[in-house]
Amino acid sequence: MSKSSDEKQIVMPVVNGLLQLVGQSACAKRVVQVISRLIDGRSNSATACAEIEDELKGKGMVADSHRVELCVETAFGLVCGYNQWRNGHESMARWQFPGWELVQLHSRPETIDWPDAWRRHGGCLYSDGRMIALEDSTIWHALSKLELPFPPFDLGSGMRWREIAREEVLALGIISGSETPELTEDDRLNAEQFTEAELNALRIELSGANQYSANVEHQGHLAQAQPAASRSRVDIRTVSLDFAEAIQSRIASLLGSPSVRGNPDQQA
Repeated sequence: MSKSSDEKQIVMPVVNGLLQLVGQSACAKRVVQVISRLIDGRSNSATACAEIEDELKGKGMVADSHRVELCVETAFGLVCGYNQWRNGHESMARWQFPGWELVQLHSRPETIDWPDAWRRHGGCLYSDGRMIALEDSTIWHALSKLELPFPPFDLGSGMRWREIAREEVLALGIISGSETPELTEDDRLNAEQFTEAELNALRIELSGANQYSANVEHQGHLAQAQPAASRSRVDIRTVSLDFAEAIQSRIASLLGSPSVRGNPDQQA
């Protein structure tokens, strides 16, 4: 599947769900075009929201500014998250930055207690409560209220990923280097950029990028043993981008409250 078709598959459920444009194909197509310009860097969020509101009003529809803003933010965020996720699974990227940390990139109240959710889904909290896991850990999909393995993991959430370099992941005891995997075809095509020593190091580090250390006291960083469930790997080739039902369910759950962002009593 091409990148553009993937992005459309991500954006359409957001548009149809938040703006209720199912059956309004012409209007939905126009909204997707507006968001695509934002994704491509040819527009900005304020302009995109204004254009979408104008489009809805022009079709005689209700233009709820909150829903429009959330639609633009969610669609843009999911496409960015998808691209980060996809690029992060390339072998060279996994060698250099095998881990991701869940951090609050955008400061706002959250409807979910993320550290609690992290623990419930088998995640390990490191020093200072840091939430770090390998890029292909199943915990990312388990966390998501939208049933996708990349951020944002909920509507209106400001939680995103921060790349964790292999030196830190090794120091935390999350990976080890006990096997030597084969390089992918893409790696072979780019092999001339690397020395043989660097390629050997890549093979070793990639073998460890999918293994958690059993030594829970390693350098005093681990807070607890990593449960077996969170050690499971995700095969990028098997991941579905069909989340229309999940986002519809989450919209129904959240938009009955005064605000998608920040009701402390909202059920997660």
